Amino acid sequence: MPRISDVEQLAYLGPIARRFGIDFRLHGGVASRVVARSGGPTRSLDLFELTPFASDVDLLHTGAPGITGAIRDAILNEVPAAECFRWELRTEREQRSIDRAMGAVGAVPARTISLVDSAGGQIIDPASGELDIEHGQFRFYFNPFYASSEAFRAGRDIPALSALLYLQMLFEAGLTGDQLFSQPGWGQAVDAVQTCVDDQVLRQIEEHAYLRARFWYLALNAYAAAPTRADFQLAAESLGFKYLLKAQSLPGSLLWPLNSLVDNSAGMTFTSSAHLRGDSYRLERSFSAAMDSAPPDIPLATNRQAALLTVPLNVMSRGIASSAAKASGGSEFFHLALPQATRNACAQIQDDARLSAIVQFGNFREPWVSVPLPCVVQRKHPADDRLFLRLNLFGLPEAMLNAGKSTVRVCLVGLLGEG
Repeated sequence: MPRISDVEQLAYLGPIARRFGIDFRLHGGVASRVVARSGGPTRSLDLFELTPFASDVDLLHTGAPGITGAIRDAILNEVPAAECFRWELRTEREQRSIDRAMGAVGAVPARTISLVDSAGGQIIDPASGELDIEHGQFRFYFNPFYASSEAFRAGRDIPALSALLYLQMLFEAGLTGDQLFSQPGWGQAVDAVQTCVDDQVLRQIEEHAYLRARFWYLALNAYAAAPTRADFQLAAESLGFKYLLKAQSLPGSLLWPLNSLVDNSAGMTFTSSAHLRGDSYRLERSFSAAMDSAPPDIPLATNRQAALLTVPLNVMSRGIASSAAKASGGSEFFHLALPQATRNACAQIQDDARLSAIVQFGNFREPWVSVPLPCVVQRKHPADDRLFLRLNLFGLPEAMLNAGKSTVRVCLVGLLGEG
């Protein structure tokens, strides 16, 4: 029976739970991935493998809301490499209102699994999602009466969001092409996307920044889960996203970056940040990946390091609206999906663990401030040309903006040689 402590880094949650007199529950994508890997060879699971690209670690605790901050601080201080992950932590009581809305618009049973570390471990599986994972046959449920749900009326959910989550789940199960189309939930997922080509749904997308940000986040995770960019584009078009995201669907092309994902993402770099090009509840635009060879002034720790390339991310701003989103424990992440140009630049580095990043802040008039920061690098298989980076910038963007340094660039660094 899988347990939270099967994950090497999450085994450190046990002492934290005992100290605070609480229990933890792991849910969301990480819990589903633990269950999917539990039938393999007996070994500790690595949290890095369970949190691809922009994925969070979703945890619930049985304590009062007032101690959530202290629990989060303990996690960041005691879990190895905790700063490399986005932690979403809330109480069981706070989760109940979310659980009540589950399935009101759409549902993926394999993503409703959660784990607790009771004796021997326990799976909480209200929709029998473990069977979907075990048999490789994934269901999807679409509620045709979604428009009367509180989640839809409040601008928190539309059917297409669940369809994106479903697509990510299928890609993570290793399914592509005709294998996707034969899944038991595929037809309902198509219906869920097609029903969004409706004035009422499009008006919700236009009026609610949170909804657009959620759309963007789920689309990026599905894109990153696909074996290749072509696999994502074929599946997204088959689901009907190309029709939903046509330019005339929304005023001001509010979902233009998503359209670029579905249509042609070659040569694009995608970002998600509270400071880069706007508020974290604002839709982030993609921009041309004018990647350069690394400048000679990159400070390297040893002569075995080589600066491979630089990704200019342009000008930071505080956004045009304040955000209700709170960074976890002072963390703030950039998520970058780098295109084809990275393949040649990184060819000499075969191991993703030997790639890291230095972030530079400046204003084009003064020397750059260079900071090595926690960075998780993931490449897809050899047939793909994408490279994904997750960087924790903590509170540096705000501090640099206050210091008058409004431009940021990311330098990819490789460790050469053996040992």
